[in-house]
Amino acid sequence: MTERDAIRAVERYVEHDWMSRWQEFDARNDDGIDGIVMLRKKQLDKKKTKTNGPPHYKSHPIRGVLFVQVKGGESYAGESKKRPDHIEIKLVEEYIQSHRPRWNALPGPAILVYVDTVNLKQNLDAWWTDLKDDANYTTDNKQIVLVAKSNKFGPHSKGHMRELIGPATQYDEQLPVVIATKEDSSYVHLKQPLKDSARRFYRGWSASPTTERSNPMLGEVLITRVGWRHITRSGRRQERIIQSMQLLGVAKRIIKEVGSIGWLGRMEDRPLKNGTTQRRELLGIRAKVKFPFRHESVIQVILERKRIYGQNLISEKIWFYSVYEARRGE
Repeated sequence: MTERDAIRAVERYVEHDWMSRWQEFDARNDDGIDGIVMLRKKQLDKKKTKTNGPPHYKSHPIRGVLFVQVKGGESYAGESKKRPDHIEIKLVEEYIQSHRPRWNALPGPAILVYVDTVNLKQNLDAWWTDLKDDANYTTDNKQIVLVAKSNKFGPHSKGHMRELIGPATQYDEQLPVVIATKEDSSYVHLKQPLKDSARRFYRGWSASPTTERSNPMLGEVLITRVGWRHITRSGRRQERIIQSMQLLGVAKRIIKEVGSIGWLGRMEDRPLKNGTTQRRELLGIRAKVKFPFRHESVIQVILERKRIYGQNLISEKIWFYSVYEARRGE
């Protein structure tokens, strides 16, 4: 469970300490990325913070994402007298050579986080390094990536991540706005189990006309077991599953109305027997949703796109993959 412990440690720092969002990639993807971080700005909520009472915080989404590879365990880490200020993360030379172009091509910073999982405790020690920085690779040992011991990954490293994203980072004030209605959540009933009513809505959405499942930029989006299995998968937190089920109606609206699409990363490249290549990648659609019964929030819809290439693009299909709410800002 070394890798799982390491990923959970990263998720805990991102979501608890940074009040930001961690989205794990389910499958080992061809870019060597385990997940993405959507940073949020933490701000004191003066209206809810009472004199002599505990502080209450709200958060605001920041435009831009951070791509993360996670390594954990004793077998990856080494040290040498030549570089006493660094941890040497042992990877295969061919792996580094093939993945560096992919990391460099990602539309945002890419970092490696090494987690010390030998001494298990609540907050594991971790360090980070910039995978796009040439200084973190060596010519005398092409099997390692250098991680400075001063680059601790934890509650206080969020500012470094914002610096990596750069000065162009801005709050999502310009996000498209979707005005949700009561009808968008009318499938949720107090007298019916949420899973049953959400499943019924999902099946109806899947069987709806193409016009009800089409995006202004991408065209038809398939609503299949791919998305349902992802949002209800074993091991996902119960509160996340409930949240996604409650947002299915909003996800339908966002897919249908919002034309600004973001690329989140490649999951897999697989050669096929006929000489073509199948590529799986994730796309994101973000919108600021104004609800009729609660505060507005930023909602993210994730789509999976599968393309088959020969010398040119041969075919393309897009599936609904997930929906969730960036940590609420009230």
